Amino acid sequence: MYITAVIRDRHGNRQTLTVDQKCDILVPFGQWETFKFLNATNALLFTFARTIKRYADQNYTLEVLRTDNGYLAEQLRKKGYHVEESLFKGDMQ
Repeated sequence: MYITAVIRDRHGNRQTLTVDQKCDILVPFGQWETFKFLNATNALLFTFARTIKRYADQNYTLEVLRTDNGYLAEQLRKKGYHVEESLFKGDMQ
């Protein structure tokens, strides 16, 4: 699973950050798969937060997020972020 962010600075320059987490489960079935899926999602979010932390000031704007994790996408949408779901890590347009 992955999460990709497009960040724009105040000069209009765009940067793309991608964080990966190894997990072969995209839709969990059963308790054990749910446990593995949620642990991988937490690890993904932790790594992403560490990566994006340096851009957390008024000089940068988060434009869009892309992920293959449906649960994560839904939670980020509830927080007001623009999220695209895609199973493939391609270039963002």
